Amino acid sequence: MLVNNLSERFNKLILGARGKPILTMMETIKTKIMLLIVKKKEEAKKIKGILCPKIKKKLDLNMKDSLGFVPSHASEDRYQDLTGIPCMHAVAVIHVKDEYPETYVQTGYTKQTQLAIYSNFIRPVKRHKVGAHKQVVAQTQQQATPTQQKTATQ
Repeated sequence: MLVNNLSERFNKLILGARGKPILTMMETIKTKIMLLIVKKKEEAKKIKGILCPKIKKKLDLNMKDSLGFVPSHASEDRYQDLTGIPCMHAVAVIHVKDEYPETYVQTGYTKQTQLAIYSNFIRPVKRHKVGAHKQVVAQTQQQATPTQQKTATQ
């Protein structure tokens, strides 16, 4: 499902550029991706605490729900479900062990990781004149021998 959501989001992002000529389309896509990276980086800088806001909210809910549980044993080391966030049962065990549930959240959900992901940027590309390629081809053909020129024209 995640792959599908990513591809759908990308397709929506490039929808306006798809009907344009190839160079314009590539420039439009590059610009949109650059703006998206800057936006995500700014959002990551605003995060308060060590966890992303949505993940913190889910963990807080699991912490609230775990208050009614009394674990019978605290020796299990598997505290995460498939999401990478400790479930309410795991949070109850973590509390019995006198540890912090935030340390059991996968590192991909931390502010530090988000800043690292969006610290890179797309570097500008030097633009070439559209007619420059034709000039290079013409110069190359002038330097060719007469036999090569006959073969190239046929």
